[in-house]
Amino acid sequence: MSHVQKDVADCTCTTCMMAQMFKQRILFQNLDREQQDNCARVLAKRAESVQDGSNIGEAMRVLFLGTAWLRVPEYPRTEPVTVEPQMHVLKSVVDALESMDLSAVDTHDRMAPALHIIQEILQASTLNLHDADGSKEWLKISSALRKVTKRKLAKVDGIGLSGSKMMKSEVDTPGTAFRGAGSAASCIREPEETELDLERGLTGRRLAMQTKAKTGKPIVLQRVKQSGIQGVSWKETMGSWSVAFAHPVTGKNTGKHFGVARFMAGGLSWEEADELSLQAAIDFRQELVKKKILAPATRHLSRVQGVGWSSTNKCWHAWIMDDEADSTTRKKPLGEGNWVKREFYPMTATPEAFEMARIQAEQCRQQWERDSGVEIVHAHAKTIKELVNRKSGVRNITWDKWGECWHVVVTMPSGRVQRRFRPEGTTNDAIEAARQDAIKAREGLITMKQAQKDRQLREANGEEEAEGDAEEEEEEEAE
Repeated sequence: MSHVQKDVADCTCTTCMMAQMFKQRILFQNLDREQQDNCARVLAKRAESVQDGSNIGEAMRVLFLGTAWLRVPEYPRTEPVTVEPQMHVLKSVVDALESMDLSAVDTHDRMAPALHIIQEILQASTLNLHDADGSKEWLKISSALRKVTKRKLAKVDGIGLSGSKMMKSEVDTPGTAFRGAGSAASCIREPEETELDLERGLTGRRLAMQTKAKTGKPIVLQRVKQSGIQGVSWKETMGSWSVAFAHPVTGKNTGKHFGVARFMAGGLSWEEADELSLQAAIDFRQELVKKKILAPATRHLSRVQGVGWSSTNKCWHAWIMDDEADSTTRKKPLGEGNWVKREFYPMTATPEAFEMARIQAEQCRQQWERDSGVEIVHAHAKTIKELVNRKSGVRNITWDKWGECWHVVVTMPSGRVQRRFRPEGTTNDAIEAARQDAIKAREGLITMKQAQKDRQLREANGEEEAEGDAEEEEEEEAE
């Protein structure tokens, strides 16, 4: 078993490292489950020893070896297992990533092959990371990768896990690189050459517009940051968790927001404050349930768009808009056809059966998306560290950091008027064009404000003249 633990980061040649990683992957997969678990535990102990960041070389070796053993995200097992080596491998990769400063150029460049493979492993799975086994670790890995996306990961041209150069047709064939990664071939998709380099924090509407413009494919937008609780959602433009409900008196839809920044007092990190904010929103929802303003949250909830629980039929159902307009061969774009639905009934009343039916419904929906050629866009939420400060240079115009737009506020005699202007993209030209639109809108509002003031002044002067005439008439009558 010792030959499996050979380090793979001693040689800094990219080809050598990739070849060693592929060799370690084969050796690891040929072990039985208990042997894999023993090796993974040893690796986890090595990862714990480098958490203080004092031994970067050891951390790099742990990361490369853990990456070689890493499988694609999978659903949690429905049957109990005594050993689960992937949990230790996941923990090792997380500890290694957190012990290194990936923003440093030298460290980033040396880690690029491993980071690139981890990125492809994440892209090879169609699962929402919140639903994956070991979701907490997977989300940490995804977060670490997003922090280095502004520095483009070094592309290892034509090199896959085999460590040898492949023909271009092989690289572009979906599912060729990770068939041994522990996932069914039908759930694997390689990043295309038109892989989208989308920034975090864009609103869903613009994100979908940009993606469709680049790929020409129908878009299904999936937000990564979700609470998992019905009625509690993340408001990207406000940096807060929100609880939606109908006002008990007026009946109008309203909500209460719990901004994460408010919970950062006392030196808490963004992640800690985010958890407190979410918990506060969940507690508030429970209070509304006690007051019978909201109904209790459903026990059955899917984070996959197009999958839901039918309380009437007691089953999961998946749905999608079919691209066929009718029974003929004539096609329509996705979203302009007929609804296609399918129901998935639990075999028994056990929690495992409900979970299995949910997984089947989600896999059905995902298969429909693949068959329709739909582009799945995962919208990641930004954090406070990624907010951008901008100045307009014009009074009454400010940059909304969370909403990523120019905000015009003018106080009129009749009340405050607000306008928002969102850039069509993230380029400087798009941001400047939105600023110019905001300036024009401000000028129009200022003109309107002055006109209202003049009208009020004329009305006031007219009332004074009328009062003066009335007083003169009263005096004349008295004489």
